[in-house]
Amino acid sequence: MRGLLNGVLGVSLVVGSALGMFTEDGAFDMRRGLAIPNSFLAKVNGSEAVCDVVREKIDVIRRELAVDASRGDDGEEEMSVAMPIVSSCIVQFMGDELVKERVEQLEEVQYVTEDTEVFMAEDPPSWGLNRIDQADIPLSEGVPFSCSHTGKGVNVYVIDTGLNKDHVEFKGRAKLGGDFINEGSPVDQNGHGSHCAGTAVGATYGIAKQATI
Repeated sequence: MRGLLNGVLGVSLVVGSALGMFTEDGAFDMRRGLAIPNSFLAKVNGSEAVCDVVREKIDVIRRELAVDASRGDDGEEEMSVAMPIVSSCIVQFMGDELVKERVEQLEEVQYVTEDTEVFMAEDPPSWGLNRIDQADIPLSEGVPFSCSHTGKGVNVYVIDTGLNKDHVEFKGRAKLGGDFINEGSPVDQNGHGSHCAGTAVGATYGIAKQATI
């Protein structure tokens, strides 16, 4: 569960979907996603260490209120998950309104909001693509990404979790490099590296659709 949540969060941040859930003042806008029943996010004031303290406090609250724990990928109980973000962190936890109210009273917590599903926009597929192909804002709504440069003859190097060189999006343009995270192979076992590579050179939504990776 922890790996899945971290992976989902990482991908969301890259494509801009998760960032789209925030309003200008830093709060979540629930109209931008579909609420996940009994799942909440606590925005914590402070460092990752403070976030771990809050996570432990939330686990105590859940036990006091006899809220069942979820099971992680290893089969062990997993009460809550801390997810570091820039200059702060978020704790994801399961519970009812009583749990939510107790968590909101913790001095380290700025606010609690419902967890939500987020989706990429369809046109353009990512606002980032729309921003890349124009120098000025506001963004041109409804105009797909277009660029006269295809990246042909350019080599792109992505240092990340590895690469799935056989993915259909790369169409034979991908080669494996070095292992920088000591997994014994440069083959992507996480997905994040392949996602980033797809953003760069993917045949469908990539920026340089004919570059090698």
